[in-house]
Amino acid sequence: ISRPVRTLDTVAMEVVTRQNIIASVQKYLAPETGNWYAQRGLPLRKGILLHGPPGTGKTSFSTALAGHFGLDLYILSFTSTEMDDGKLATLFSELPEKCVVLMEDVDSAGIERENIVKPSTDLLAPKKRVTLSGLLNVIDGAGAAEGRLLIMTSNSANSLDPALVRPGRIDHKIFMGNASQEVANILFTQIYSDNDEELSDTETVVDSQPNIDLLAKTFASKVEANLFTPAEIQAFLLSHRENPENALD
Repeated sequence: ISRPVRTLDTVAMEVVTRQNIIASVQKYLAPETGNWYAQRGLPLRKGILLHGPPGTGKTSFSTALAGHFGLDLYILSFTSTEMDDGKLATLFSELPEKCVVLMEDVDSAGIERENIVKPSTDLLAPKKRVTLSGLLNVIDGAGAAEGRLLIMTSNSANSLDPALVRPGRIDHKIFMGNASQEVANILFTQIYSDNDEELSDTETVVDSQPNIDLLAKTFASKVEANLFTPAEIQAFLLSHRENPENALD
């Protein structure tokens, strides 16, 4: 599926967190990093776990990160009834050398340590599944490719098998929670700033006014920190798209 590239600055998250991830991935992708690992016989891999409740921007950030570095994004779904260890291995073997692999909602994928199908009274229940050993094998097994960026998302990091997220497989565990006041400020600015696109006569171009920062700060101060998801705040702001002052009431 072809989509317009989303820039990282359109994803509302703490600036320091975003900058740290960008710097880490940029260093990982640098040619000198690959040479350094090769000279020492070390596998070149990087994994990131984004965890937190739905609506906090995990997928949006993953998409924007891939676009930022000009990498193709491949989203892996474990919900298909045809997905098993063999199918997973085939899919990974067809991936390009440099890309981003996004494994969404790995906590709800039903991945188990053994490929044992429990008896079920449901005749339509899927009989295939991906096992933990099968997943680990494609991530960093003996024949696993190097140079890709692996991103996993999960609503709860604690529900994941420790073997899946141990150091060496996952290098960064990043909690993406409900919106801080900083994120609320960023969202307000994103929604109401002038992006040079044509607006309707009833829409207000706030960026041309000197009070954009003041309005954003005022709005953020009214939002209780860590109570709403970024998606909820964005939906609220969009409902007042034509008049940002109404969002302050």
